[in-house]
Amino acid sequence: MRAKLVAISLLSSVGFFNFHNLLSEPVQRATFLFLSFVCAVLALRNKNVSLFDYDFPRLPWFLFGSGLIISVFMTPFYHQQSLMATAIAQSTCIVAYLSFFVLLKLRPDPQKLLRLLVYVYIAAVVVFFVNVVTFPNNMFGAPIVSDLSRGFIRVRPLLLQLFVFMLFYGISRWQGNRQWKWLLFAAFTYLMIVLSLTRQTIAICALLAFFQIFHDYSWKKKLLIGVVSVLVGVSIVVNIPMYKMMMEVTEEQIDQNEDKEDVRIGAWRYYAYEANDEIATFLFGNGTPSLDKSVWGKQYGSMAEETDYHVGDVSWASCIFLYGIIATVALLCIVLMSIFKHKAPRQRYLTYFMIAEMLHGIAWGVFYYYYEVYIISIALYLIYCNCYDKEPEPVVKPSTPEKKARRRFVVD
Repeated sequence: MRAKLVAISLLSSVGFFNFHNLLSEPVQRATFLFLSFVCAVLALRNKNVSLFDYDFPRLPWFLFGSGLIISVFMTPFYHQQSLMATAIAQSTCIVAYLSFFVLLKLRPDPQKLLRLLVYVYIAAVVVFFVNVVTFPNNMFGAPIVSDLSRGFIRVRPLLLQLFVFMLFYGISRWQGNRQWKWLLFAAFTYLMIVLSLTRQTIAICALLAFFQIFHDYSWKKKLLIGVVSVLVGVSIVVNIPMYKMMMEVTEEQIDQNEDKEDVRIGAWRYYAYEANDEIATFLFGNGTPSLDKSVWGKQYGSMAEETDYHVGDVSWASCIFLYGIIATVALLCIVLMSIFKHKAPRQRYLTYFMIAEMLHGIAWGVFYYYYEVYIISIALYLIYCNCYDKEPEPVVKPSTPEKKARRRFVVD
């Protein structure tokens, strides 16, 4: 039941794929907040589990959580936007991040949760192909802007970061049991990532999947295999029309950047430096602008439309702008500590997923969009739920007094 509720909450973050865009954004956000509230209530009722039983980085989480809350109170002092408007605009991200603690307290079974995530992923794949078939009048999600410049219909998959998660998970399962169905599962998932036509995700996943597959090989073997793979891959890939068209788009953008600054670099400069006029906002953030709901929100919307600088394009810089440098450094520490935390070989996929998210944060909104953040919170839960150290094993020996033994979750 608990794992199902988490999966339903994840689906609610994208409006249950939002058939014909029937759910407005406020309704979608309200549904996610309601289900998250239900999870929190059930977690608080679970008296057998305490957060003190887990070994997660408390200080970085305290600093980051404090930054999320403090930034809400910064807006009325430095911008023309009310406290209530900021709280509403920022509520989904706060809940998505703090869902990590709810999951620890709720304690859904990891195996059941992973199985349900696979089902959600399969549903997202079906939705993707339905949208491709019905293009440009997509049946699910917001209307799609017609874009054929990359050699295929550009239909961004809903829950794209779940696809990234499943790529590394499939490789890990194949490495654990050598069942070819999992290798085919991973290969198909990478194909789906390619069809998303998101260049940075394609590149990041290809590189990290290579290192995961050959994780136990020496660096010399990795280098040799890598060189051979690149040579063979290039000879094949360069002849694929989709690849050619994506490279043409990249070359056009490079030519445009010779005359003016790259949009992503400009967004980094603006959100990490120029937008923070005061020391206080640089340290504690500006809060989230409420688009079209306040004077500051309208000013921000006009600026973003004119310059094409969007907070969702540069996660790490946007974190500095929204939550402050202290919270951003704390979040970086949380991510790095989850990467370097010792894990069983079967959990190696979580390391590669968190590396991918850290890299995506440079030029994508994985730490800004709450449906992406919720996936990251689930991954962090799967990393730290093995640190649970409270429930005794049901072992009884008649000849000796009953002894309590420690039990830990094992995540496949």
